[in-house]
Amino acid sequence: MYRQEEEIQEARYQRWRAERWVRTYVEELPEILWAGDFRSGRLARLAERRELLRVSAYGYVEPPPREWPRWRRRRYVDRARARAVALSIPETCAVGGPHAALLHGLPVLYVPPVVEVHGESFPSTVRPRRDYRRVVREGVTRDVDVVEGMRVTNLDRTVIECARRLPLDGALVVADAALNKSVWPDPKQRSEGDRAAAAARVRWQKLLAGEPGRRGNKRARLVLEMVDGWAESPLESRMRRALLAIGLP
Repeated sequence: MYRQEEEIQEARYQRWRAERWVRTYVEELPEILWAGDFRSGRLARLAERRELLRVSAYGYVEPPPREWPRWRRRRYVDRARARAVALSIPETCAVGGPHAALLHGLPVLYVPPVVEVHGESFPSTVRPRRDYRRVVREGVTRDVDVVEGMRVTNLDRTVIECARRLPLDGALVVADAALNKSVWPDPKQRSEGDRAAAAARVRWQKLLAGEPGRRGNKRARLVLEMVDGWAESPLESRMRRALLAIGLP
């Protein structure tokens, strides 16, 4: 009797654990454990035993379940790395580039191994670290959103930065998803969705025009010509890119 009750409790716990992972993937970002909150070296030892995963200089997370597909595990780790950096940088800075897109909940095909941190200047107390790269840029404070307590570049700026540097298909995936998220097109009201998408394109073009001579502007303009807020998946965006490349409408 006791063993049967114990098995029921174990099954309930495993079900809760599985549902928690689903909620984490769909709604929540990974919870970060900080080395400074525990006894010296404890989290590092757990990481050596692969019970935890180190994602930043001082941050650790639970490893993703092995039954997840590879792309989902990789996305979990990339989002955890971006979150750990975003929570540890000064308030005058913000996470930018592809990692900002991840924190906005957008699909990203190509994620660099190091997180970008944008700032107009960096205090002398902020030392260079291996887990992020400092990018000095004017006007960062104007282009910042706060997502779940993290400072990231806003959606418009994130799209432009990704369009400048990511491969064309990866940049188009980010731009399509951002346009879809910002205008939330309704198939029953297509004309209204098209107007909202056109307004978003105008904002993006103004951002490009305000920074002439930046590396990657030509590629970004090409991305803005192809972007479509009605795309419903990264695969659809990549397929449209392939069809346009061979001259099909």
